[in-house]
Amino acid sequence: LKPNLQPHIFNDGSRKDLLTLKGTIPVTYRRATYNIPVCLYLMETHPLNPPLCYVRPTASMEIKVGKHVDSSGRVYLPYLHEWSHPESDLLGLIEVMRIVFGQEPPVFSKTPSSRRHSQVTIRGPGRSDGRTQPSRSPVGPNTQLTDRHLTRIFN
Repeated sequence: LKPNLQPHIFNDGSRKDLLTLKGTIPVTYRRATYNIPVCLYLMETHPLNPPLCYVRPTASMEIKVGKHVDSSGRVYLPYLHEWSHPESDLLGLIEVMRIVFGQEPPVFSKTPSSRRHSQVTIRGPGRSDGRTQPSRSPVGPNTQLTDRHLTRIFN
């Protein structure tokens, strides 16, 4: 994750430049590792207060709304809710995110075809006829999720 200064707009409409940590965190899902794009906004009161955490999908991804991520990408975790300095820290938070996102991935790829299929059309060497095969990940371990790699692997 790389540090940067970025504006954040709060729910009340106010805007403030905050230190961010932006990048990807490796998440293991079905025995493969995927890099999930995130942005952590550190409040001026950090480390006394938790960061604001968001999943930031690329243009080829969509957020998968669930128990821990809302439609804006905001991350909700007990670790954040129960944040207590000095016991809570960013390394612990990232480890919790890796575990939780490994159980319930927060993103999936956009596809022009119909939504939420249990099968994926595989095209390429030996499969140019467009027939479907059981869904499997087209990416290997430690692959950055990109436009050409992502399929609906998380559904």
